[in-house]
Amino acid sequence: MGTRGRWLLDGPVDEQGKKIDPEQFLAGRSLELAEKMSCLQLVPGHPLDFSEAALGIPMVSQRLKELLERLSVEAVQFFPVRVVSHDAPWFALNATRLVECIDESRCLRVEHWTQADGAPERVGEYRVVERMRIDPSRVSGARLFRTWGWPVLVVSEDLKHAMEKEGITGTKFSEV
Repeated sequence: MGTRGRWLLDGPVDEQGKKIDPEQFLAGRSLELAEKMSCLQLVPGHPLDFSEAALGIPMVSQRLKELLERLSVEAVQFFPVRVVSHDAPWFALNATRLVECIDESRCLRVEHWTQADGAPERVGEYRVVERMRIDPSRVSGARLFRTWGWPVLVVSEDLKHAMEKEGITGTKFSEV
């Protein structure tokens, strides 16, 4: 969000103008989406190779999609999205691998939902994860995935370096 002059995308909608549920893109599972999607620019500006549409749906340029394909990144889906008033192709990225790998002992702070929080369906799930750290031994070679319980998008060190080498815009990496 700190890139000056960048665009800000609204959440995608289907052909009837109905909003696409963003939660499905955060769940770490395969999707079957038949409808064509489009989205508006909430704030016009410069497109970035990686953006997040409203509520965190990863949006990637053709250039980033091709890089991930060239690097044979597994467990990822791309869904075409037409960005209104922009001609280049864009894609909603869906990471289909969910990895239970958060190393709670190395995080700054972790809190779980409890009965006292009044959300019984969430009891035991993460409520807060500060300065998240993962246990690399539990990742099993995954290069792009979401963490179970705290839907952060994680990329491997080699993908990070490849994106930096290609000059991919819009990314900010934090070591986990």
